[in-house]
Amino acid sequence: ESTNGQAPQPFLGRASVVPGWSLGSEFRSEPGAGLRCCLRRLALCQPDPSSSRGHHLEMGPGRVAAAGAQVAESLDSQKKQSRKRKAQDAVSTHCSWTKSLLGFESADLSSWNRFVCLLNRPTDPAALGVFRFLFGLLMALDIPQERGLSYLDHRYLDGLQVCRFPLFNFLEPLPLDWMYVVYMVMLLGALGIMLGCFYRLSCLLFLLPYWYIFFLDKTAWNNHSYLYGLIGFQLTFMNANRYWSIDGFWNPRKRNAHVPLWNYTMLRFQIFIVYFIAGIKKLDADWVEGYSMGSLAKHWLFSPFRLVLSEEMTNLLVVHGGGLVLDLTAGFLLFFDASRPAALFFVSYFHCMNSQLFSIGKYSTLPKLLHSKAAVPRGQLVNHSS
Repeated sequence: ESTNGQAPQPFLGRASVVPGWSLGSEFRSEPGAGLRCCLRRLALCQPDPSSSRGHHLEMGPGRVAAAGAQVAESLDSQKKQSRKRKAQDAVSTHCSWTKSLLGFESADLSSWNRFVCLLNRPTDPAALGVFRFLFGLLMALDIPQERGLSYLDHRYLDGLQVCRFPLFNFLEPLPLDWMYVVYMVMLLGALGIMLGCFYRLSCLLFLLPYWYIFFLDKTAWNNHSYLYGLIGFQLTFMNANRYWSIDGFWNPRKRNAHVPLWNYTMLRFQIFIVYFIAGIKKLDADWVEGYSMGSLAKHWLFSPFRLVLSEEMTNLLVVHGGGLVLDLTAGFLLFFDASRPAALFFVSYFHCMNSQLFSIGKYSTLPKLLHSKAAVPRGQLVNHSS
């Protein structure tokens, strides 16, 4: 025991246990130099006869070596922790960059299991529910117009010979009265999709008559009409009745329940295919050289461009060049979170022009609707049940 009644302090606890010894600035400036200085002073350290504690520290070679080993171990531990913190900061910076740009982390694609977990990540059902409602509304308006319900008696006259699709030439139109029944079933299905009422059944009621009518007459085919049938087919497998739906009102378990991310990803990928394939088709010589739409630059919509460009250059750069670049890039830009706002502006402008240039039904509205409403919120799942 200590002669002054105090418990002895461990040797490495504080520097003051060896009177008159201080690590000084040499130890603080450089880890390697500090270790050498510490070992040198420990080896030369001698007991202090003038110590007020009345006892002497015996510094044998064993204690000096143990003290040096502990100091070295402490320095190594500090270096490892510093390297670990730097690595964690680098990973965090990379993850935050990819998540803000792409909407997911690059590590989510590192393995099949992580990719499956990403696709099944719970997301807010609100955007999908709003898209389902508006898609059903547009289809309910499209059936009397583009599908031909309003002029059905002229479209399906008894014995009228029409051009059939290959592999579907066995299909024949029903008598006129029954064709009205088919159209009314399709209309009820579209209204059921819009309201989210008996959702799966409504998708089937819309889908089956739609494809029957689609394959019935090739002459009435529109190059975007297939897209509505494909989206209706995809909606059949999605949980789009979790928000803004009568099914959710009747069943509290469905109301505002989360939906997996693949519901949104499938819709985005479908529209990506539409744009990208259109861009690939525009890579032929006629389009690239500006001959496909030779007279389109005369339309009043291109008057602002003709203020700075000639009609020929407007036709080549704006009509053909702009259409090619937009179709090739729009699918990529609309798919990811960071680029979607800018892409929505150009795509909306493009489809508004198309609605004035061509008669293509509701297609000029559908892509804008799809990508503005099928955007997954970046934050956590929102609870709308309150």
